[in-house]
Order: sequence, then structure tokens, then C-alpha cells
Amino acid sequence: MHPKGAHEETGYEAGKIVWVCTYAPALGYSNELIHIYSGLELRKADTVIDEREIASVEKVPLEKLKSMIKERLILDGKTLLGLSLLRIIP
Repeated sequence: MHPKGAHEETGYEAGKIVWVCTYAPALGYSNELIHIYSGLELRKADTVIDEREIASVEKVPLEKLKSMIKERLILDGKTLLGLSLLRIIP
């Protein structure tokens, strides 16, 4: 997903998009690159979310997010890497 198309996926538009990192998750058998961006100055957009791609979007307070990680409710590597590089989690 190109970062400018994020509103189609999430229902939010970012006033500013910042590149966080690009990494290769499976060197040796794949040439896939994953690009992680951070959206800032978010505002709700008049967009219909494609529920085949995104089940839901919800705001989560920072402390709850950290708790969800500790409880192993968030395991996705892309998410954990992005949060770590943004220094949201250690």
C-alpha cells in the first residue's frame, strides 16, 4: 500500500506522512520489501473502508497498547518493529 492511499484502508487521512524504515523480512527466498510509515495529524475521512481488507479501525490508548503487547495480543512483526523504531515501545 502506498502511504497516500492509507485513507482507503483506514478511513483516516494524514496531514503528514513520515517514512520510518524499509526492511526485507525474508532474505534468501523472497525479494519482498516492506515499507513502514507513520501518519501524523490524522483526521477522519469520508471514506468507506473495504471490509474485505480491514476488519476494523480503532483508537487505542498508549497504555492499553503496551498492555496488549505484554499480553501477546499484538504479535505482528511489522507492527512491533514500527512501534519500536518510533520509540513507542522499548
